[in-house]
Amino acid sequence: MSMRSATASRQASCTRMRRDLAREQQSLQNTEPSREAYNAEDALKAAYAEISKQRDQIGKLLGRIRDLEIDLPADAVERITTENRVLRQENRKLTADSQQLTERLKAARENNRFLDTRIARLEADLAESLIPGQRTP
Repeated sequence: MSMRSATASRQASCTRMRRDLAREQQSLQNTEPSREAYNAEDALKAAYAEISKQRDQIGKLLGRIRDLEIDLPADAVERITTENRVLRQENRKLTADSQQLTERLKAARENNRFLDTRIARLEADLAESLIPGQRTP
């Protein structure tokens, strides 16, 4: 082969390689958007599924609320409010009674300590007066 034919052959080979490389790049560019579109479609399907699931849950909860409202008689709100007010008053009274009893217990314990101290003093005085050799009062 002559130099010219070898050079021509190499040029043709390089041209084919460039063409093949350009085709591969073109096919890669064509597949990327389709992959992105596929991923976007999957994300959109997942979002629609989640929205549908949440709507079902909201519907169930609204149905439960409606069922609970239907089960209440007409005067139930007034009755429950009155019962709540009575229970709050009773709670306040019991709290006040508890505080009063706590204060009384504290006072009784203080009196008990005072009396224990006084008894100890009287016992000491009695013991001193009973020591042999001393006068009895």
